[in-house]
Amino acid sequence: MSAVVVSALNLYPVKSLAGVAVPRVALDATGPAGDRRWMIVDEGGRFLTQRELPGMARFTPGLTPGGLRIQAPDGDTLAVPVPPPDAPRAEVTVWKSALSAACAPEAAHAWLSERLGRAARLVYMDAACVRPVNPKRGQPGDVVSFADGYPLLLTAEASLAWLNVRLDAPVPMTRFRPNVTITGAAPFAEEGWRAFRIGEILFEITHPCERCSIVNVDPDLGVRAGPQPLKALAKHHRVDGKVCFGVNVIHRGRGAIAVGDPVGIVY
Repeated sequence: MSAVVVSALNLYPVKSLAGVAVPRVALDATGPAGDRRWMIVDEGGRFLTQRELPGMARFTPGLTPGGLRIQAPDGDTLAVPVPPPDAPRAEVTVWKSALSAACAPEAAHAWLSERLGRAARLVYMDAACVRPVNPKRGQPGDVVSFADGYPLLLTAEASLAWLNVRLDAPVPMTRFRPNVTITGAAPFAEEGWRAFRIGEILFEITHPCERCSIVNVDPDLGVRAGPQPLKALAKHHRVDGKVCFGVNVIHRGRGAIAVGDPVGIVY
């Protein structure tokens, strides 16, 4: 059997905007440091994603020493500082989670609203904004960022290769927005693991990741176009009747992981 290693790492500084490939990731309490600590919401505080606004995929975020930078498809750039402790707060929702988040400056809201074509606000998960994971899947004290539900998502190159031969044209792994991608494992082998180690850090797999229409968004075009991987997965690969790709993961420790690190399957 081939050695299993980390082949790619990605951060998503703003929920549902483009991802950023990185060579190394530090892990803090909520997951990869800097991952999905920012989120765009509507006027009522509900999170906005590519499900309703596929064009969000073409906005490229980047972390800066003092905050965040977002580049629009036309090249225009927004710089946003991390909100200070006395910044205004907003009541926001992510699925079933109701949270109090820090607000970015009004100029950031206006910039995003103009470019997204609808009222939008940018919020930040500061130390006062704590979001537990689903208690049925985690342990007391497990927390998560503005990610859909869990601190990390892991995918495998072999699983994508298996899917691509069933599509009219191949799609890149960016469709599936993983934090960690591995190579060296058999297709969908990750769904049968319960835990693995990278370095000294233990990672527990909660369950396969159920997929939605976001995987049908072409991240380069910001539209639902071309191959439809959701349809192919629904036809060829289900887990307990659900359309899944990749696995949700909770880390049991702090530290850092890097591209090229070996992955040890625990059980």
